[in-house]
Amino acid sequence: MSMSSATLRTSLHSLARQWPKDPLRPTLQFSDSLQAAVDRVFATPTPAAELGQKQILKAQEMHDSLTRLLANDALKSAPPHLTDSNFLALLLTRQYPMTQKTLQPASFPKHYARMQDGIARASRGEVVKGQSWLEWFKWK
Repeated sequence: MSMSSATLRTSLHSLARQWPKDPLRPTLQFSDSLQAAVDRVFATPTPAAELGQKQILKAQEMHDSLTRLLANDALKSAPPHLTDSNFLALLLTRQYPMTQKTLQPASFPKHYARMQDGIARASRGEVVKGQSWLEWFKWK
């Protein structure tokens, strides 16, 4: 079933507003780029008749894909005390278990621990002080 271009534009904007915010890059959000793309394709000066049937079908496919992504049942079944990212990490570690040798490589044993700490602090909204290049790769 094909939507009209105005309905499709409104629906895509609604999906973009529902998209979860990325705490690691607060100035660069997927929802902002999605809204900009929708505005560019469905610009007001362009009459709906000028949009080709192929463009409307591709936009409909994008709408359906984004709807399926937002309705991901695996993430919605997360226990309330876990965030979506923690629950996703839990699902992935069960599906793809990692050995201690992989998590702490001999060449740089604290790499993944530091990365995990930085991501956790950023997701809590803490300002993560960036280390210099030499501080990051310092041998300890």
